[in-house]
Amino acid sequence: MSNPLELFRKKRSDLSNFLIHLTKNGSIETWRPYPRQDGHFLYDSKTEVVRAEDSLKSILTSTPPTLRARSPFGVFKLLGINVGRIQKLNVTPNDLASVCFSETPLRELPSFYRSTQDKASQNVKTNKYQKFGLAFETSYIRRQGGHPVFYYDRGNPPVRSSIERLGQPDLRSIAGPMLHLCEPYGPKINDDSKEIDFRWEREWRVKGDFTFALTNVAFGICPKERIKEFEELVSNHFPFIDPDQNFEDIKQDLETRGWTGLASKF
Repeated sequence: MSNPLELFRKKRSDLSNFLIHLTKNGSIETWRPYPRQDGHFLYDSKTEVVRAEDSLKSILTSTPPTLRARSPFGVFKLLGINVGRIQKLNVTPNDLASVCFSETPLRELPSFYRSTQDKASQNVKTNKYQKFGLAFETSYIRRQGGHPVFYYDRGNPPVRSSIERLGQPDLRSIAGPMLHLCEPYGPKINDDSKEIDFRWEREWRVKGDFTFALTNVAFGICPKERIKEFEELVSNHFPFIDPDQNFEDIKQDLETRGWTGLASKF
């Protein structure tokens, strides 16, 4: 029996064949061992400034090309990592370090990255997504261990209790492989009078560094005036597109340049 999702994907514009990793302008957080106390860490959120286009170039020119899992993600980042002298659940940053992708369809990608660039989101998203990135076919990311994030409502006590129990040491051998995927929405952990909700990111994660070959990339993303530069950087192994362009024009351009198979998947 064929996968029903493939049938619906052809008929619905909110479903995509691709997962997209966008690079950001912002800073890289750093976790380092707390002095003289095993299993505890210190956290600094603004130690290295990064630019989206430089990050993309670095990814593509590394040998082999690699997306680095530089940061821990998920609810156990706050609930599980021992910070300073505070004892939590003995989860380490490496247990949660992941590479992130979004299943946002290409048609909606401009609204995805622009939403984080709005001044109103300054206190919500320190790092701002930019129009630089890479897209992979969803089936490829799945084969590399990628998985959708488990979004759960912290305002639902039975669900919250069940999910957050997974971080306990006695369940670590069973639940450890999925801790990086548990992402809350609703009341914030440190201030339940406020809410947070990142379900709009439609996120997938791969635990640890993500190494790939240029031939594994479906297409790249950059501003229109930079397409030639980036395609030359990757020796034309895959095309680059500007998602701000008209969607049908993008497809037509890909077909004209010989990328008909790719265009048919949009």
